[in-house]
Amino acid sequence: MQSPAGDNLGAPPTKRAKPEMYGPQYGAQYGASHYGAPSGMGGANGHFSLDQFLKRDDDKLPPNHIIRISITNVQYPINVETVYKVCSMAGGVRKIVCFERNNIAQAMVEFDTLESADKARASLHGCDVYDNCCTMKVEYSKMEALSVKENGPLSWDFTDKNSEPTDRRPVILNRPGAGAMPSMGGSNRGGNMYGSNGGGFSLENMGTTNPMMGGTTGNGGTNMMNMMSGGNDRPNMGHHDMMSGAIDQNYGEDRTSVLMAYGLDSEKWDPSLVFNLVCQYGNVNKVFFMKNKEGTAMVEMGDPIAADNVHRFVGEIPVFSNKVRFSHSKKHKRLDVMPLEYELSNGSSSIKSYMHEKHLNRFLRHDMARKNRLLRPTKVLHFYNVERVPDEELNAGFQLREAPFPINIKWMEPKENTRSTGVSGLLYFETVEDATDALVLMNHAQVGERNMKLVFSPAKY
Repeated sequence: MQSPAGDNLGAPPTKRAKPEMYGPQYGAQYGASHYGAPSGMGGANGHFSLDQFLKRDDDKLPPNHIIRISITNVQYPINVETVYKVCSMAGGVRKIVCFERNNIAQAMVEFDTLESADKARASLHGCDVYDNCCTMKVEYSKMEALSVKENGPLSWDFTDKNSEPTDRRPVILNRPGAGAMPSMGGSNRGGNMYGSNGGGFSLENMGTTNPMMGGTTGNGGTNMMNMMSGGNDRPNMGHHDMMSGAIDQNYGEDRTSVLMAYGLDSEKWDPSLVFNLVCQYGNVNKVFFMKNKEGTAMVEMGDPIAADNVHRFVGEIPVFSNKVRFSHSKKHKRLDVMPLEYELSNGSSSIKSYMHEKHLNRFLRHDMARKNRLLRPTKVLHFYNVERVPDEELNAGFQLREAPFPINIKWMEPKENTRSTGVSGLLYFETVEDATDALVLMNHAQVGERNMKLVFSPAKY
């Protein structure tokens, strides 16, 4: 049996020299001269914690339309196709350059707009490209422009229209490890981060046609059409999977869309407040409280990816001075039979279905899903879909619902030449706990003639 590169799998792997344009030149240009080694890194065999790796050094840098992505625990090839699929969910990508620095896979990505780059930085940081591997650290770049020497597996200029073939079906991602052991990256397997020799893919077997327009990918290649049609090679991925880092190789019948929610002991809780918390991570189908288990509810999300998002981003957080915890149900994949309805201590119904709530669920269409930022709780809330009212009137709504008051309110007027659906802004709180309590209580509350929508924001004070 042979690997896609033609090397005998039974023989010790040998390191193939990297093409010059993808190795030292890019590594020096986009690594050392602009950043040095990523913070907290100890090389391929160094020891560092994930928290150290994810500590960003760009807090003092101004927002930029170019970002740098550093990737640890690499088990599958990191190339233009992979990076494009990850980043294009945030917005239009202009250029990508992949390289290796200190045995760490890195990529520089230039976006069409600052907004898209900001969304990618906020949504992708700390996510896994694939399940339990390829963890991303995303930072702003100092660079004003990204230079691409040549279109190939590790660099691409998407603004160069002359390089795009027009007679092929779209191909986005290679299938990891077709019939071969996945590449571990670094020197652990004698190969590089991008799949040369250590099992997986060989750069020499990858074509140089536009990764969005198709091309030869060697013996291990496949096209995205098979994946999107539910082929066995990879899961039939949902519309928001990449932005959450929730791709899972076992997506299928063994996955559950149902979550158990514990710690809902406060009398304030009801199905609508549970929805207010989890709706920013995926569509919600049903919420019901269990009569025989006080303070416990079951939540059916729209799909397993949405359930994974909730578990990942708000798996265990303090709300209403109590620790709320979400975990996957071990018994139910879907909630096919609803329990008997009863009245909660605050007078609310124990059951609520959101299957047909088109104005509440936020991932019903692809264009809607792309606008959502999947974040862990922060001290700042982004609000939208409201009409401009005096700050005193907005604060009165918080007082009415016994929610923590924001210490600062920032209104943002709609951009010119856009179809306005209300104004938006930022709410600043003293603590993450206050912001979380406020989101749970005030999400979808009426402000003027509209219902305000809230999400956690990556904005700083």
